[in-house]
Amino acid sequence: MLLVFLAPSASTRLRAQAAADLVLPLRLTAFAVNMSNIGPGAAGVVEVRITQWSSEAERKRVIETMMDKGQDALLKLLQDLPAKGRLRLPNKTGPDPTQLRLGWDIR
Repeated sequence: MLLVFLAPSASTRLRAQAAADLVLPLRLTAFAVNMSNIGPGAAGVVEVRITQWSSEAERKRVIETMMDKGQDALLKLLQDLPAKGRLRLPNKTGPDPTQLRLGWDIR
């Protein structure tokens, strides 16, 4: 799973300053509900853990790659970047006998 947060706008610098003031690791928990008409309804907990922020140079490189080279180059770049956190579904278990909790790196 690939999760990307990009928000280039006039107030980006203010948001970056506000983000820098947050204490790491930042832990966010949400309750997700499937309200579609497809399949049975489902609900569960989603946990997001941010362990570090991207540097300004990393952020600029990601934006420039997407704008100049497209999504294939962006995917390759993101796969090479270090993980900045983790997104996981603590109530879901893996198919292995050790019941590994599923999760994805946030880059």
